[in-house]
Amino acid sequence: MVSELHLNFKAFDEIIERHGLEKIKTIGDAYMAVSGLPVPNPQHALMAARAAQEIQAFVRQRKKGMTHPFEIRIGMHSGPVVAGIVGVKNSPTISGATP
Repeated sequence: MVSELHLNFKAFDEIIERHGLEKIKTIGDAYMAVSGLPVPNPQHALMAARAAQEIQAFVRQRKKGMTHPFEIRIGMHSGPVVAGIVGVKNSPTISGATP
């Protein structure tokens, strides 16, 4: 399972880099990235959507022939955020407004 996560996350890293996104962190099987940070970009939502579509296509292709394939859910939020380093280790965090 760890090797499969590594393979997927490595591909996700390449995809988000191609689309100009920034990886924030992974927690277990969760992968968090942002678009439009640290430099604002008016095309941030489009870039994130295109990266999400490419990630979905990668996972769909990877699932072919697997007996126990991973399922994937992608969520997107657009709006102002607050970002910074929390704690004593260099682990960035990001928070957005929630309704």
